[in-house]
Amino acid sequence: MFSAKSIAALTLGILVFTACGSTPAPAAPPEQTHPGGAQPGSEAPQPIVRPATRVIDAASRQALTGLKTLEETPLPVYELRYAAATDLLRGLQPGNVLVSEPGPHAPYGYLVKVRSVRQEGDELVITAEQARLTDALEQGRLEVEQRLRPDQLEAAEPLAQGVRLTAHSLIDTGDSYDYTVSLDRVLHDVDGNEQTTADQVASKGQIHFNMGYSLYLDIGLFDVDFRAKVHLKEKANVRLDMHGQYAFEKSHELYKTSFKPVTFFIGPVPVVIVPKMKLSLDASGKVQGEMTYELAQSFDASVGAEYIDDWKNLSSGPNWTFKPGTFSGQGSAEVQAGPAVRGDLMLYGVAGVYGKVGAYARFKAQYPGKPLWQLDLCTAGEAGVALDLFVTELKYGGKIFQGCKKVAEAANTPPVVKSITVERDGIIFGGNPNAPFSTQDFLRICAKAEDAEDAALQLSFASDKEALNGTVSNDGCIVHRFTTTGSRTLTVTAQDSGGLKGSKSMSLSIGEADLPVPTVQISAPSSNQTVYAQGNTATVSLLGSSSLEDCTREKWSSSNPADLLPGNNCGNPQVTFAGMGSRTLTLTATNAQNEQGSASVSVNVQPKPAENQQAQATLDLLGQPTQIYRGDPATARWTVTDPENDAVSYVLKLYRKGEPGSAQVVDQGSMGGSGVGQKTFVPSDYFSACVSTDFVLQLEVTDGKHADPHVRTYSFSQPKCPG
Repeated sequence: MFSAKSIAALTLGILVFTACGSTPAPAAPPEQTHPGGAQPGSEAPQPIVRPATRVIDAASRQALTGLKTLEETPLPVYELRYAAATDLLRGLQPGNVLVSEPGPHAPYGYLVKVRSVRQEGDELVITAEQARLTDALEQGRLEVEQRLRPDQLEAAEPLAQGVRLTAHSLIDTGDSYDYTVSLDRVLHDVDGNEQTTADQVASKGQIHFNMGYSLYLDIGLFDVDFRAKVHLKEKANVRLDMHGQYAFEKSHELYKTSFKPVTFFIGPVPVVIVPKMKLSLDASGKVQGEMTYELAQSFDASVGAEYIDDWKNLSSGPNWTFKPGTFSGQGSAEVQAGPAVRGDLMLYGVAGVYGKVGAYARFKAQYPGKPLWQLDLCTAGEAGVALDLFVTELKYGGKIFQGCKKVAEAANTPPVVKSITVERDGIIFGGNPNAPFSTQDFLRICAKAEDAEDAALQLSFASDKEALNGTVSNDGCIVHRFTTTGSRTLTVTAQDSGGLKGSKSMSLSIGEADLPVPTVQISAPSSNQTVYAQGNTATVSLLGSSSLEDCTREKWSSSNPADLLPGNNCGNPQVTFAGMGSRTLTLTATNAQNEQGSASVSVNVQPKPAENQQAQATLDLLGQPTQIYRGDPATARWTVTDPENDAVSYVLKLYRKGEPGSAQVVDQGSMGGSGVGQKTFVPSDYFSACVSTDFVLQLEVTDGKHADPHVRTYSFSQPKCPG
C-alpha cells in the first residue's frame, strides 16, 4: 500500500545525490588552520625528522617517470622509476624513507620506505614498501580544518542519468551552499520507456549541500593522538509523482567526486590529503494509483572519532527539519528511499578516514477513503579510520548514531478478518471428503483478511482447547491435526504493520478417528529360540514394537501363565520363564478404539547342559528398513543372553555384502549375562562411495569360553545417490 512514509523516504534519498559536472575555477592554495577543539591551549611541538627520511625535491619529482604498485596486501609494495639519479637520490640505502608532495607522475605524492635500489641503464629503479608517518617523523603535529569548496573540485563523475551537480561559489538559497543537485529523474519505470509516464515514479527538485572536514594528528615521542570529523549540511525541496500499479526495488549510485590533493607540511615533511565523496540512493516500495507529494527538508550532522589513549565518538547531530508538503491523488502506495553520502580523506591517495551519513524518509498513504498516512525521517552515521598503513594502531570503524524522528501521522485502522475455512488437506491425508472431521485428519485452516493500509498482514491461529502447530503459508493457511475430540473455538487474528489487530472466530467439532489396526514386530526372542534355564528359571530381554509407537499400549503375554512378564513394553522389558518346555510369547498393541494387533514367537526352555553354552543374540534395525539412503542414520538394536550368566563381549561390524574383509567396526564392548544394546550410526560414514551398495550388519558375541563367537546379521541396501 502507499505510504506517506515511503514517499518521504524517496525524497530524502533523492535529495542526497544527483550531480552533473561543471568545470571549476582554478584552485586557490588551501589554508592550514588549527581547530580550537584539538589540544586546547597547547602549542605545536617542534617537528623532529628521523635521520633516514629524505624529502623529495623538485628535481627528483621531475625525474620520476613511473610509480606502480607491485603488491596490494598485506603491505603495499611499489616500484619507482627515475630518469636519472639526482643529487638527493644518490646514495639511497634500504631503510631510507622517501616522502613527496604531488608531482607529474605521482599526483597524490607518496610516503615509502626503500627496500632495494638498482640501476637499469640511465634509470634508477627503487623498490619500496608503504611507510608510516612515524617512520618519517619522530615528533610533529598536523591540524587541518577545511570546507570542500567548488574551486577544489577536480572531477565529478555521474553514475546515473537525470542527475546534475552544479558547483557555485554562492547559491541563493537563503544560506550559503557550495553545491546544488538538480533532480529530474525517473526512479522506476515498469516498461523501461520513460516516454510513457503511466507506470513510473518520477522526481523533480533541488538539493543543496556543503561538505567539510577537520583532521588533527599529533606524533609524540611516546604515543600518537588523532582526531577526525566529516561534516555534511544539506537542504532540499523535492516533488514525487507516482503513477501505475507495481512493486519496485532499486539501488542508485548517483555521483562520485574527487577533489584536488591538498598538501600540508609538518616541518619539511609534506602530508598529502585527497578528499573524495560518493552519493547514492536506494529506493523500494509498491504503488497503486496516481499520487503527487511535495516536501521541504534540511539536515546537518557530523561524524568522527578521536584517539587519545582510547577511541572516542566525536559525532554531533543529527539536526534536521522536515516540513510535510501537500499530498494529492487517489490510490495507495508504500514507498521508501534513502540517500547516503560518504566522504573520504585519503592520505597520499592510499587510505585514511571516512565519514558516512545516510537518511531516509518513509511515507505511507491511502486514498480514497478516510485519509491515512504517516511520515518518518530516519538517519544513521558511521565513521572509520584505516590509518594503520601510516600510523601504528590507528584503525577504527563503527556506527556513530542511528535514530528516527516522527514527523506526522494519522490514525491507523485495524484489519478485518473476512472469512475462516476448514477442509481436509488432500496432499497430506486423503480421507472421505464428506465424512465429519476426526482426530486422524490433517486439516487445512485458511483465513482471508483485508486492511485499508497494509497489503501484507501477519496472521495467527489459535484454539481454546490446544495449541495450533504449523507455519502460516503465503496464502494464509496452516495445516494441523487435532488429537482430542469434541467442540472447540478457532480464532484467527490479523495484525497490520502498525500493531493494530482484528479477529474472527468459528466453532469446530472433531470426532473420534477410525483408527487402523496396529501392526506389531518382535525382534527378541527370535522364533523357535532355545533358552537354557539356571535351575528352574531363565530370564531374557524382550524387544518388540508396534505402529502405535506407544509402549503404554503394548503388552507382552505368555502361553505359560507362570512366566513373569512386565506390565507394558516400556523401558527394557524382560521375561522370567518358570518351568521347562515350549511356550508362545505374544506382544499385543491396542489402539484408542480397542482394536488389537499382535505378533508371536515360540520359545523352548530347556535345562542347561553340563558343558558351557555359547552366548546367544538377536539383531535388527529400528523400523526394519531394507534401504537406507546416503547420509541417513540407522539404529541397531540387539539382545544378548548367556546361559551361565557370564559376561559377554560383543563387536558390531558393517561390511559390503560378499566382502567381509571390508568390515568396519561400528561399536564394541561388554554386557552382563543378559541385556539389550542399541547404537545409532550413519552407514555412509563408513563407506562413502555414491553408488548402489548392499550391506551386511554383523553382531558377534562371545563369553570367551568358546572358539567361535555367536553371529547374527541384518542385510540392507544403499541406493545410488540422486543425479
